[in-house]
Amino acid sequence: MTKRRTTPAADEVEAGPAAAERDLPPYVISRRPGLEQLHRALYLCTAAQRRLAWHNKRNGDAVTQDRISALVVLMVEREATHGMLAREAGLNPATVTTMIEQLEAQGMVRRRRDTTDRRVVWISATEKGRRVISERQELWDQVFAESFADTTDEELAIASRVLDRLSGLFEGLIPEGD
Repeated sequence: MTKRRTTPAADEVEAGPAAAERDLPPYVISRRPGLEQLHRALYLCTAAQRRLAWHNKRNGDAVTQDRISALVVLMVEREATHGMLAREAGLNPATVTTMIEQLEAQGMVRRRRDTTDRRVVWISATEKGRRVISERQELWDQVFAESFADTTDEELAIASRVLDRLSGLFEGLIPEGD
């Protein structure tokens, strides 16, 4: 399989006045070059992630990123209610029920009613669900190790801090209660 490089290195991204040549909106041109590079890198990263998700779905991969997120929560928590699962995995509560039904049909999760409050339903990963997540984790560990072999731990720490700040920024834009 041929890999195509879609994300330019930081030093290949035009910044500052050069952005005017790309017909970008005025607000982009006035940014600091480093912020413009970060914005572009984030855009390219999210676009690539969407393309990968679409590719996986189109090719019959039944374990979407949302399902992986839910299964990872269940591996950590062992059991969770629908609400807990939605909150911890960052999922829309309205879609969790359907997703859990599909994962249960695939044999990756099981549901059980609480013994003291029959209204509460507990969800847990099955052995198959844990195996699927472990295999995915091994694959991603290998991909990350190979992809960032020439990146220092200091550079990775800086990238992690930037991504953490971006996460906080996005979370801060969500109105309270949503």
